[in-house]
Amino acid sequence: MIYKNNKLAPSLANKGLRRSLEIIERNNPTLFHVVHTIIIAIGKPIMALRAGFYKATGGYFTNSSIPWLKISIVLIGAYILSYKNLNFNLNLNSTPNTQIPDYATMSISNSLPPIVSATFNDRANEKYIDEYKQLAIQEMKVFGIPASIKLGQALLESEAGSSSYAANLNNHFNLRCGKSNAGNCVETTNGMFKEFDTVYDGWRAHSKFLVTNEYARLRKEAGNNYKIWAAGLDFLGYSSEKDYAEKLIGIIEYYELQKFDLIN
Repeated sequence: MIYKNNKLAPSLANKGLRRSLEIIERNNPTLFHVVHTIIIAIGKPIMALRAGFYKATGGYFTNSSIPWLKISIVLIGAYILSYKNLNFNLNLNSTPNTQIPDYATMSISNSLPPIVSATFNDRANEKYIDEYKQLAIQEMKVFGIPASIKLGQALLESEAGSSSYAANLNNHFNLRCGKSNAGNCVETTNGMFKEFDTVYDGWRAHSKFLVTNEYARLRKEAGNNYKIWAAGLDFLGYSSEKDYAEKLIGIIEYYELQKFDLIN
């Protein structure tokens, strides 16, 4: 029987544990060997601790029925929990990284990123740009947001005005409820989104949103640099889409939208 194993005997004083091991050995030999190894690994340091304790106390507690295994497990668990809690507190108290990544050295793209181009229609995009470029320039002059960013985000978020939010809610920037005081809240299958009376209202709400709250810093730090704007929007969590900044910059440069940023 398993409890007669000399290596395990000191660690198997608990009859319930011994019985469980017998069942494991009978039904699952492979699992038994894993448990066998773990118990030996745990048992050796416990035996060493008991020997040291015996030596230090002169054998005073030799006949006591102290559950050494349980106490050891509790102490180890308490140590692990306290260690994790300490690390958690240190992380909370550490200074967060608020530096916007530098995209200023990214090279001009000759083509759209593959993940973007696969879902884009050049003709529809060019038509959208032609239709809304003046509105983007107007918003840039009023709010200081590069026209390239406005157009690039609109193309990316609304798929050139063809998304359900753009077509049904006049929401070309996927603005959720709580991100703007304008418009009405509408429940969709993906959550609560803003509905606007006109496309212009949606564009204006987006502009106001980008110059308030945590995004207000972008106008100061990025100025007219669309790459820093894109990096900032990604960094501050405008979208959960992976590689959002790279996609936005790729769209802007592929359609040369940055040229609209130079219009006074």
